[in-house]
Amino acid sequence: MNSTIVQTNLSVTHVSEVFEIAPDEFCRLLEQQLGKLDHAALDLMYRDPAAAEAQMAEVGGPHGLMLFDKLDHGVLFALGGEPRFSVRYHIGNPLVAWRMTRHDMRAALYAPLTLLVFGNGEHLTQVEYDLPSSLFGQFGDAVGTVGKSLDERLRTIFSALVSQEAP
Repeated sequence: MNSTIVQTNLSVTHVSEVFEIAPDEFCRLLEQQLGKLDHAALDLMYRDPAAAEAQMAEVGGPHGLMLFDKLDHGVLFALGGEPRFSVRYHIGNPLVAWRMTRHDMRAALYAPLTLLVFGNGEHLTQVEYDLPSSLFGQFGDAVGTVGKSLDERLRTIFSALVSQEAP
């Protein structure tokens, strides 16, 4: 078996944002802004793509993004006797992923998006992620345009979250 290796250097914009809110409350509000991935709809895509697409459109949440998975990274710190609050989210939308991967399958490397949310002080939450447009832009204009729309969706989610949290 032979292989060919191609390596490319990328410039990725990393975003780090701190919110004045406890991390558990931040996560509760964030999850309210997201739909929830329906795995049954993914299975339905093989049998009835139109029905699956309609079902995905219904569960996309107010911003067209849904929670794929939520991983408790903070539990690892229990190994050292000091558990911490740290959650890794995978969020996206299979319909949006399809809009990108039909142009370039490699966009699947970054879909769904990854957000890391962790406590940073008593009532501070830090959110870390790579800007979607900087990840997807490497795959050309068709994919990059979708990446820019994902940038905007994330900003809209965070703005909605902040306004929801305000007293």
